[in-house]
Amino acid sequence: IDKFETKIDKMAKDLHNKCSMIEELKLKLDKSKQKHKSEIKQYQSEISEFKTTKDTNNKHINNKNNEIEDLKKKIKNIFDKNEKDRLKAKKLFSRMFKADPKQTSQADQKALDAII
Repeated sequence: IDKFETKIDKMAKDLHNKCSMIEELKLKLDKSKQKHKSEIKQYQSEISEFKTTKDTNNKHINNKNNEIEDLKKKIKNIFDKNEKDRLKAKKLFSRMFKADPKQTSQADQKALDAII
């Protein structure tokens, strides 16, 4: 019976040690989980910041692209107006040089002065 009790005591002690080890592992696992949760939250926060920055940058790029398009339209309008003025001047010169210079109307002269 003593041997049996000693064996039982030894098994109980082993079981107790194993339970203690299991508890320690559980604590380490919980700490690890908490650490990983914290890291995940930090990374999610950084991702959110990057997304916000990206959105802000995209809005800025879109605004700049819109400004560029507006400037292109203005430049095109200037070129179109210059082309119209050039054609008017060409017609006016043609009319003026085909006709007698004495017959050049005041309106033609004013138009020519305005273009030049």
